[in-house]
Amino acid sequence: MTEIPRERRGRRARSADAPAPPPPEKRSLRYRSLENPFPPIEILSADQVAHLHAAALTVLEQDGIRVLLPEARDVFRTAGAEVDEETMMVRFAPELVEQSLAFAPPSFELVGRAPERTVTLGGRHLATVPVSSPPAVSDLDGGKRSGNLADFRDLVRLTQHFDVMHVTGPCVEPQDIPVQFRHLQSNLAYLTLTDKAPYLYARGRGQVRDSFEMFRIGYGLDEDAFTVLLVESAGITVSPAPSSPARTPGSMFILPTPPPCLHSIWPVGSSSS
Repeated sequence: MTEIPRERRGRRARSADAPAPPPPEKRSLRYRSLENPFPPIEILSADQVAHLHAAALTVLEQDGIRVLLPEARDVFRTAGAEVDEETMMVRFAPELVEQSLAFAPPSFELVGRAPERTVTLGGRHLATVPVSSPPAVSDLDGGKRSGNLADFRDLVRLTQHFDVMHVTGPCVEPQDIPVQFRHLQSNLAYLTLTDKAPYLYARGRGQVRDSFEMFRIGYGLDEDAFTVLLVESAGITVSPAPSSPARTPGSMFILPTPPPCLHSIWPVGSSSS
């Protein structure tokens, strides 16, 4: 039998006698729910805020918004707005706006597929989101390139990994997928690669209907239970700001009792390129 060298015997013995390394620290979950401990910075005085609000009410009452979708005009008319079918302009009396604002809750939830991923919006709650729909992606290995599905899926994985990102989003536009099918691949990535609240593009009622059905199945809910969910959607409007059929919140026209919708509008000058 070959004798183990003394040096190796000593090293092996010391290794066996050494204490086991401490277990790895558990990953902190404190970033999943953030609240701002500081009062909001008041850039404008109370009088200036009131002046801006009054000016906005004047624009809504006198100029209005051009709403291109007939069903949307019917909804506004039923609510008490003044609708001109010839010009498709909808005008809102200040009282109607104030009454509607009174129904807005102080806070609400974006529901994730995993309960611990649900995010509260409102008050001093903070929610961070990834960038939305840049046309290109870049990294050290591949350089800059047009957005594609493979990179889209990788960025969804990164969003899932970091707890400080509270919801998902289209971190890059997957331009290798035709627009009419892009929402299907995006939704599939959200439903298979993350359990955070998904993101929905309101590119026409057909795509919204598809997305709602995919999310309903992914959440394992029937249609009645699905109506309590919050779905994050986004639209782009151009100046002057018409509400187009493709951009009006699709949930309004898909379900008899549509789920609440966080509908964010990004006004741009004369184009959305």
